[in-house]
Amino acid sequence: MYNKEQKERFLNDFFYNKETQRMVTYTFEKTAVLEEQFDTDLCNFNQVQLIDLLRYFNCPTENALGKYFNQIKQYAKWCTQNGLCTYNPAYFNIFRKDLKKYINIYAVENQYIKDRTELYNVCEDIYNAVDRAIIVLLYEGVGGEKLTELRELKKTDVKIITKEINITNGEYPRPLSNVDDRTMDILEEAINTYEYYTNNGESVAKAPKRYMIESDYVIRPTKMHNMDGSPISSMGIDVKFSKIKKWTGKYYLTATNIIYSGIFEKLAKIEENKELDTMDYRETLIKSGINPESYGMLKERYETYKKYK
Repeated sequence: MYNKEQKERFLNDFFYNKETQRMVTYTFEKTAVLEEQFDTDLCNFNQVQLIDLLRYFNCPTENALGKYFNQIKQYAKWCTQNGLCTYNPAYFNIFRKDLKKYINIYAVENQYIKDRTELYNVCEDIYNAVDRAIIVLLYEGVGGEKLTELRELKKTDVKIITKEINITNGEYPRPLSNVDDRTMDILEEAINTYEYYTNNGESVAKAPKRYMIESDYVIRPTKMHNMDGSPISSMGIDVKFSKIKKWTGKYYLTATNIIYSGIFEKLAKIEENKELDTMDYRETLIKSGINPESYGMLKERYETYKKYK
């Protein structure tokens, strides 16, 4: 971090939650690049420098950029209150409505899966069925907090013949009915396959072959991890997902955005027959295991998605 002692003092004074401190520290690690370039602390940035920083964050949404901006604005205000810099009007001349000018349009256009055709095209670039299963399950709406629904989905929850997925854990237990045949084919292969080829199966003859553990779950790690048969960890999913982005070239995809891609498909089908209302947004969120009170944010996401689809 640039001006490390001052920023650590801010973190300790302003935030009591260690996880929040960690997140803001990550923000300061990003701002340090431009602080070093401009040879001045963040709190002293003029408006041109501040706009450069907002663009540097490389955010695909106003919400994501807004989180960064709120953090650095809090820091600038704290610095002023503690006599570490003079009042800086640059931070108060940029408003929430201005942020859309500084988001990464390329990222906006590439952060979602546009439709099922693209979904299964992405899957064609992924060799191991268990990795493909992660993508299609997210799209179908199997996620949950810290991806608990995905990590703890059991083989017995997947009904191949009736094309159903039963979400039995998490905050919103629910059945998913009439699941696409292509998704079910991938899940069936993932359930019945125990071999796992590293390096995305690149040159199968040479790629090291491992074996996944025997467990009740659809998404299983290799025998190097979770030998007790417990669900794959959040970190295990993160590691897999970072590799999937590399293999597919979809660097702006996130697990959350794949879930929302599937949600957008559901909303589009409703919109073919009627104008969307609040209840449509709320019910669609519940079907994807997401708190329905976030319907306002969903509406904003969906409108942005349609602009750049």
